[in-house]
Amino acid sequence: MNSPLIYAQECRASWFEKLARFGALTTEDFMAHCLTDSRFGYYRHARLGQDFITAPMLCAEFGRIVGDWLAFWLVKNYENFPPSREIMLVEAGGGRGELLFDVLKSLTRHCPQLVPRIYVHLIEVNADFRDCQAQVLRQFKLRGCAFHESIDGVSEGIWIFIANEFFDALPMRQYLLQPSLDASASYVRRIAINDNGGDERDNLCFVRGESRVLPRSLQSAFCGEREERIIEFSPRALGIASHLSYMLQEFGGAAFICDYGYSSLRSAKQYGSLQAFYRHESVDPLTRIGLCDLSAEVDFESLSNEFSGLDECELSTQASFLRRAGIEELALRAKNASSVKKLLDAEAMGERFKVLTASHAP
Repeated sequence: MNSPLIYAQECRASWFEKLARFGALTTEDFMAHCLTDSRFGYYRHARLGQDFITAPMLCAEFGRIVGDWLAFWLVKNYENFPPSREIMLVEAGGGRGELLFDVLKSLTRHCPQLVPRIYVHLIEVNADFRDCQAQVLRQFKLRGCAFHESIDGVSEGIWIFIANEFFDALPMRQYLLQPSLDASASYVRRIAINDNGGDERDNLCFVRGESRVLPRSLQSAFCGEREERIIEFSPRALGIASHLSYMLQEFGGAAFICDYGYSSLRSAKQYGSLQAFYRHESVDPLTRIGLCDLSAEVDFESLSNEFSGLDECELSTQASFLRRAGIEELALRAKNASSVKKLLDAEAMGERFKVLTASHAP
């Protein structure tokens, strides 16, 4: 098996080949190529914990609360489930399976009669992570399981959906908004080869691409904007949210989404949020191609709008959601207060991370 460095070298060479062939490409293309390229994308070969730490890795109390929330919905609604309709636990980007284990443990505790009816669908592109998740599943008596490259492969049914730090890594395009005296002009922001040469940092640069009207969902939010800014938009994220909303509304189900992001478009960072982490350190996104984790803040305002037709849809900060669920008391019992503090601290994850919960009765 090739080392991560070899994969990164191949990823970088392939990206430069694409730029040489097609010219400047979008940030959306860049993220997709660097993270999920079928041969050497970062997530194909990443080792969880190497570059970043997630909440389920910090403490089991996080996963227990997610599982308790989902179990409450199941117990409340399962009598209305048609006998022929499949109950499906769908997790996107589950890593080594820490959250999956804690959720299944909670479901087993609260509704053991339903666990044997659950068919688990896992959206995961990393072969090592799939092996870890399979080991977790073997500890529970489930109806079955399946792995998928994308959410499109999951069949219809009652979806119990969980995604922690998944949406932030979905490809995101950027627009450069440059207001003038007469009107606001927007342009696609692209990445090109820097002809100036120099070291690796100078090999790539952001450039202003063609003029392009902002997507309709963004136009009203930035109408009359007088300052230059970068606006981010993820068609893939909204497409997944729309598909998930349809599934919940059509067949019933519940969804838990947690990620870092903003609750209103107007509060998004003025100059964009594309970032990269390598060995837990922030690095230039245009360097270390294939070796670092790329992500961007999630637009929870637009995401929430996709669920507006459901019975319930609530957006809160991670700290607020966890405190309401009693995480501090759980942490004291488990003697895990230090890890939980990071989840609640406003300067760490507490306010920066948002929790979107949605559900619809079958």
